Amino acid sequence: MPDASLNPYAPPVAAETLAPADPGRLWMVQGGHLLVRDGARLPPVSLFGGDGGELISSQQVFAAASGASVLATAVPLTVALLVMVFVGIQSDRIAWLEGAVVFFIMSRLLRSYTANSRAMANVQCHVSLAAVKASARRDRWRGRMMLGAMIAGGILLVTIGQIDRVFSLFGVDDDVHGEVMVLSFMTSVAVFAALCFFGSLIWSATERGLRCVRHTDGWFYLAGVPAASLMKLAAMTSTAPPMRMRKVYTLYQYRLPMGILLGPRLNPWLMLILAIMKATRSAALVRKQFHWTEARSGVAPGAELNERIAKLRGHEELASWQLHGCHRLDSPQGEMSLLTARLGSPDRRHFCNLTIARISKGRIFVEVCQADFRTWTADGRCLITSNLQRLPKAPAYLDFEGKRGDALRVWSRHRQRCERITPRAVETDEELSHLLEKETSDHTALLEAAGIQSPVEEVEMPGDWDELEKAAASDLSAAFASASRRQQPD
Repeated sequence: MPDASLNPYAPPVAAETLAPADPGRLWMVQGGHLLVRDGARLPPVSLFGGDGGELISSQQVFAAASGASVLATAVPLTVALLVMVFVGIQSDRIAWLEGAVVFFIMSRLLRSYTANSRAMANVQCHVSLAAVKASARRDRWRGRMMLGAMIAGGILLVTIGQIDRVFSLFGVDDDVHGEVMVLSFMTSVAVFAALCFFGSLIWSATERGLRCVRHTDGWFYLAGVPAASLMKLAAMTSTAPPMRMRKVYTLYQYRLPMGILLGPRLNPWLMLILAIMKATRSAALVRKQFHWTEARSGVAPGAELNERIAKLRGHEELASWQLHGCHRLDSPQGEMSLLTARLGSPDRRHFCNLTIARISKGRIFVEVCQADFRTWTADGRCLITSNLQRLPKAPAYLDFEGKRGDALRVWSRHRQRCERITPRAVETDEELSHLLEKETSDHTALLEAAGIQSPVEEVEMPGDWDELEKAAASDLSAAFASASRRQQPD
């Protein structure tokens, strides 16, 4: 099948047979498209944005919908809008509740009809951090435009339904000039709603981005991948990292406090959605996590974390703090990553963890910056001051206090707390690692006892892509050493 025939606007066609791929292969490059299967794990090459900046791991979900699936979405939405318009005109209000109930019932009724009409592919990949942030900002603006269109449309519907009352309210029943002013206002509201609505739709349509344009024989054809990235992927000989045993556990997030799930975001709609998901123990709040021993040490902090380190050291009291390394822990699904830099005071009495937590799934991007300071005391306690909410079921020897604000404000509060204690110096890195491992192990045992997380188990899973590079470098070194020995005279 020639690649020139691929048209993202063309209707679905009958399945065609691809050239045979290697057994078990989940991705490959064909012409100007990247072909993936469900469960593909792609190397650290940017699929969205350029390769020049910092890359982050991401989980992308691609769908290939049939006509039945599209119809099952359009019908409930159309019926719900009609109900909202009818009820709104009759009752002089915006019928959000009635529309939501009708949409939910219609969707449930049509679910069995469309159960097998949509193919999905979950893909672990890498994307440009700068490009994802820019895309998230544009999505927020489009969301505001849609919200403005909905509010203006609701005002317009209520005004049309009660036009006589509106004229009476403004005292323009017999005043032609006044009626013209009211009608001009309604026209302006209608134009504003239309501009926001269609402007958001056109903006979204012109921003094509990474997308699936065809689904054939289980392969999803992806368009929008940068040409340089396609060339890098096509030149790779390995299509998957090596399999190895990895430690994982299940985290039941619906048993966590609401504050931890929300983070710094005070969004009432998100609070309502999370409350419903917690009450119903939604499967979306049950996730696999890697054990802390799966973290990769010695990684580069990246530009943003380096900026935060520099800002922290810009404070006079923290200028001489030393960097004790940086590690990264990803999630098994690939959509979440924790990048942590650890710093310590010259006397090794105080330590700081600067962490950037990122979630990238589809078009959703969330970034949370965390800072916590730790000081161990002579009586066996550990003082922790953090801008995060207290974790549940913490060991008794952890003296935790939350403080809103940036890292400098957290340090100011932590320094005040340390004035009332006798700090203990942690002499070596081995001792520091032992203390942190003990804290993590004790906390994990309490979480398991409370049913918040499952016991840790070892599962055979793909390793990290940098393990391939390390293995290749080791093989190259071994080959060089062997060649050198052969060249030596007997």
